Amino acid sequence: MTQGRAILAGCAELLSQTGIPDVQQLQKHGALDIILADLKGIRLMVLGRRGAQHPVGSNLESIIRLQKKPVMIVPEAFSVPSRVMFAFDGSEESRRNLRRLTLSPLLQGMECHIVMVNGDAHTLEEAKRSLQSAGISAISRLAEGRSVTVALCEYASDNDMDLIVMGAYGHSSLRRFFIGSNTTAMLEQTRVPLLMLR
Repeated sequence: MTQGRAILAGCAELLSQTGIPDVQQLQKHGALDIILADLKGIRLMVLGRRGAQHPVGSNLESIIRLQKKPVMIVPEAFSVPSRVMFAFDGSEESRRNLRRLTLSPLLQGMECHIVMVNGDAHTLEEAKRSLQSAGISAISRLAEGRSVTVALCEYASDNDMDLIVMGAYGHSSLRRFFIGSNTTAMLEQTRVPLLMLR
């Protein structure tokens, strides 16, 4: 508990240094699903990527799966993003997330790269136009590769992206069991902050 309080105090101090004066600190213990159910009023959950003994924290995937609100996963050193990559696959979930982004102030003033791996160029251009119609500076890129995760990570690295926005765990649990999850792979492979939309 002492370590948890120290971490919260450190986070509150960092936030106050950036001009956010009123920081609510809440430390809870117990079953993860019960803790998350108590946090109904939150709009965004921000979590550190690194666990005590693993590059990706042990509770991170469980939280992302259980939490129905957006979750931002950040590395230890974080800076305010100016270039964002939206991973778009043309699915209905991805289109819903695109609509959410066009209604949100999140991307305003940022350069948004909408990236689709091995997809349809026409679908990608429609998505780009949706962002532009909302006043968002958008660039579309069709990436190629056998691995969606590798293609997205390479694009983010090659183009100095500050933030990656993507849907989280959009496929069935059976599909994830047999072929894996792009969400899990992105958590493991990229060092860029991730905003997971649910």
